[in-house]
Amino acid sequence: MLEGLSMSDVQMEVLREKALKWADTIRPSFLQKYDVLPMLRSTIQKSLEYPMALTTLSATQWEKIMSPVLMAALPKAGICRTFSRVVVFAPMSFQGVGVPHPYAIQMTKHLDMLLRHQANRTKTGKFLEANIQAHQLETGTAYGIFQQVYSNTAILASDTWIKRVWKGLDSHDIHVEFNSPPLLLQRQGD
Repeated sequence: MLEGLSMSDVQMEVLREKALKWADTIRPSFLQKYDVLPMLRSTIQKSLEYPMALTTLSATQWEKIMSPVLMAALPKAGICRTFSRVVVFAPMSFQGVGVPHPYAIQMTKHLDMLLRHQANRTKTGKFLEANIQAHQLETGTAYGIFQQVYSNTAILASDTWIKRVWKGLDSHDIHVEFNSPPLLLQRQGD
């Protein structure tokens, strides 16, 4: 079933299967209206959140994954299943339903990975730093990959998790300064 698909498509299909299974379980259940959305946030969203640090799915892919969940949960909560997703994913402080958008959570997880692991000097942080330095070598610049304009230099970098995170950050105008040590020049005029 999953042969011939990209890694992103495989991840999406696996997560969508989880969402479909959850929706099938919730649909026939007897729940109070006020219990449905907190349950959604504490069950299926947590299951989908677990691999987010490593996934690089688009907002559209996340909406496709969440579609069966919302189609089952919103009517149980007394909300029209076709209610605008902008309002469904908006915070309650802005009169939204308060279901966090999974793409926003994924971006937060990516930032957490980049910042926490480097600051704590973990093995993962060292691997990320090595990957960032490799991208710096590929692009041939003296400054970090996240300080470069994605549209100008992305073509020079290999397709890695770092590049996909960089693309996401750039598309939302999020700037991160990842302080890795400068690359040492191997010879004069290098």
